[in-house]
Amino acid sequence: MKIALCHYSCPPHVGGIESLVEQQALALKRDHHFVKVIAGAGNKFSPDIDVDINPMLSSGIMGMYWDRSMNDQEKMMEPQVNSIMEFLEYSLASFDLLIVHNVLVMPYNLPLTHAILRIAQKGAVKVVSWNHDSLFFDEAQRNACPASWEVLRHASPYVRYVCTTQDHKQSFEELYGRHIDIAVIPCGISIADFIRLQSVTYLLMDEKRLYETDMILLHPAMFRPDKNIEFSIEVIKALIRKGVNAVLLLTAVMDPHDPVSVECHDRIKRILRRDELSGQVLFVSEFVHRHTSSPVVSTAVLRDLYKLSDILIMPNIRNGYGTSLLEAAISRLPIACSDIPGFRRLLGDNGCMFALEEGPDVAAEKICLQVSACIGSIFRMVFRDYNSEHLYRTKMLPLLQDIMRS
Repeated sequence: MKIALCHYSCPPHVGGIESLVEQQALALKRDHHFVKVIAGAGNKFSPDIDVDINPMLSSGIMGMYWDRSMNDQEKMMEPQVNSIMEFLEYSLASFDLLIVHNVLVMPYNLPLTHAILRIAQKGAVKVVSWNHDSLFFDEAQRNACPASWEVLRHASPYVRYVCTTQDHKQSFEELYGRHIDIAVIPCGISIADFIRLQSVTYLLMDEKRLYETDMILLHPAMFRPDKNIEFSIEVIKALIRKGVNAVLLLTAVMDPHDPVSVECHDRIKRILRRDELSGQVLFVSEFVHRHTSSPVVSTAVLRDLYKLSDILIMPNIRNGYGTSLLEAAISRLPIACSDIPGFRRLLGDNGCMFALEEGPDVAAEKICLQVSACIGSIFRMVFRDYNSEHLYRTKMLPLLQDIMRS
């Protein structure tokens, strides 16, 4: 599809809607759509996205029509409306969709509002209005609104409407009339960009749908018997029995020159095939190898995994160096580990410890309590429900496809 996004301004201007315009434009571009941003102020913010800037589309002119009657303001605006329409029709030639943010609900550029409504009525381009707010929601402001703002009170039958919260949906239904179909698509956050994920980590997150899981456990260990990877797998099975959609990330790389490592690796693979857990236990090194030239999980990717996981699991049978515990601690990642002297000395009472003889069910219960008590549970909620890529795929794209079919 060819899709344009329009707002009074775009990046590098700073603002919540400007950030959302950038976020949506980049998501559409990554999905191979042709994308353009049209704004009154701003500049080219991505080498892959066209930007048309025209000061006629900027905000800050609402006072021009404050004290005018409806007929007077329409006459005064007509030259500007025509000029804006001429620009927009040229800029939107061959485009399928125009997404406008707040322009049809806020009074910051009424000629632009009228121009877009006329373009929608012509039907050459389908128009979607992304409604973030309305002055008509506030009774005091509603009573003080001049006649020239009346156009903002009504929905157009030629426009599809989107708002960002259920509360706003209810308010817009009351404003427009409940016969208007209004979709709800929350504002999200581009997690990959915000926490600067490596590209291969982002691919792992996206391809394996990690944002749809309830819990991610990270086991950064080598394929050695003392690392007790089998216990981590049994914990995953126990979590699944409890109804938790849990995933285990293994960063180990098999050493082909070490028969012990090879045997351990092959045994883990057999267990996963037997128990049908290949979707719940992921070999990060194999994934990295498929997408890069090396199977080694780099320090940068490992740092990403500490950011994305809910808890580190280290069910070692005997003491090791404990470097992963230090890395998790500095990453503020909760820790679950076997209660062995070396780990106890390192963590004191600051970790979630379990005795191996207590079994995986007890460990799983302790892990659930630890994760639910930490900010990680909120992170998982944001990761699952407000990841902009997930919102794009599950809500925004289906809506745009439905509009194109209608």
